[in-house]
Amino acid sequence: MPKRVFLLRGSLETRVSAEEFGFLKETCDRYGEHGPVLHSRCIDCFKTLPMAYVLSDGVYTTHEGLFQSSSRVHEDSTLLLGSLEELDKVDMRQVGENDDGNITLNHVLWSCLWMADGLSESNYKGLL
Repeated sequence: MPKRVFLLRGSLETRVSAEEFGFLKETCDRYGEHGPVLHSRCIDCFKTLPMAYVLSDGVYTTHEGLFQSSSRVHEDSTLLLGSLEELDKVDMRQVGENDDGNITLNHVLWSCLWMADGLSESNYKGLL
């Protein structure tokens, strides 16, 4: 048995995604008039989940994987890898309030894995 479990924020732990995929409906169906309040409190909890961990000083983990930098492009116009410093700049209290404007969050939560080498433009689902 593991001694610790680390929870990470994923693409479904956003307000719009949770509503789009039925979490609001499920909480209302199960908890009646208390459902909307429970849903809102869960979303508040989701906002506190970290987007990434570095375990044992060397194992990087996120919900999806590596992400592109939101502010840097290589001189030959190739995309650059995002950094932990960029993640540190995300104000977690605001995450979920206006996620469409939060490019780093979109890249981290919706960076899909591809078989091709390198990075390609992030094509997040638009459900944040």
